[in-house]
Amino acid sequence: MVRKALLTTVVVGTVFLSMPLASAADISIGGPSDCDSNAVIRCGAHSVGALVSDYQSSSYVQKVFSVFGISGSDMSNLSSTAVMGRVTKQGDVFVDGQSSPVARHAVTGGRQDMPGSTAVTVRGATFFRRPPRVSFQQESLPAFVSMVNGQFQFAIIASCGNAVTAVAVPPKKPKPKPVAPAPTPPTPAAPTPTTPTPTPAAPTQTQTQSQSQQVTQNQEVTVQTPIPAPVPTPVPTPAPTPAPTTTTTEQAQTPAPTTVAAAPAAAALPNTGPGDIIGLFVASGLAGFFGYRRFLLRKIGY
Repeated sequence: MVRKALLTTVVVGTVFLSMPLASAADISIGGPSDCDSNAVIRCGAHSVGALVSDYQSSSYVQKVFSVFGISGSDMSNLSSTAVMGRVTKQGDVFVDGQSSPVARHAVTGGRQDMPGSTAVTVRGATFFRRPPRVSFQQESLPAFVSMVNGQFQFAIIASCGNAVTAVAVPPKKPKPKPVAPAPTPPTPAAPTPTTPTPTPAAPTQTQTQSQSQQVTQNQEVTVQTPIPAPVPTPVPTPAPTPAPTTTTTEQAQTPAPTTVAAAPAAAALPNTGPGDIIGLFVASGLAGFFGYRRFLLRKIGY
């Protein structure tokens, strides 16, 4: 029993290893099959596994694909790079689910010569290169499209196995999300320099200021304690006498009272107040009066 179970396990394992490994990316494409003389792979290939198998089993297919830049390693990795797409008669290559082409200006090739084709011979294998509009009867044909890092690499038409090369369109870069600017920290205000207020120096007292202060103090004291004006003593009016004969001596002595009274008044003016002025005025009047009286008395003989 043990030998029988072991033998069964070995047989099952051998069968499993001899089977081609199926990949999660082993996509299948339906549609028509071209079994005419133009197809590079007769009747085409409708899955990634069948396409890789047909490539590995035909040297002609390998030579034709090499002209389109498709290598053996590219075909070995096709299960991880192939996606479903289509090639249009205008020469654009699309990937299913996208409205923009991934490649433009496509060129394909087949076994049969047609007007607008160019014959190519590589290591004994001849085929004819041309744009899709020369050989396509439909507006577009389903194809396996190899994409590496989001960029077109090559394509193979599923219905005939004809290879396609084209000019890849660079993938659109996603727009960067706007980054909110970092808040700028507020700039600290510079401290206001404090200027010390200088203490005003005491003014130097000059001689003029001292004199002014002294005069002011004297005036203030004089105003606060005014000197009472002397009360004039009534003088009896003398009897009228005949006017004396004027002589040269009398004319010379007549202005004497006025001249004597004027000198003291002028010297005392700077330091006098209102009371002093009145007193001086009265004193000058009395001095003149008594001087004139004396003069009259002398004239009449008293």
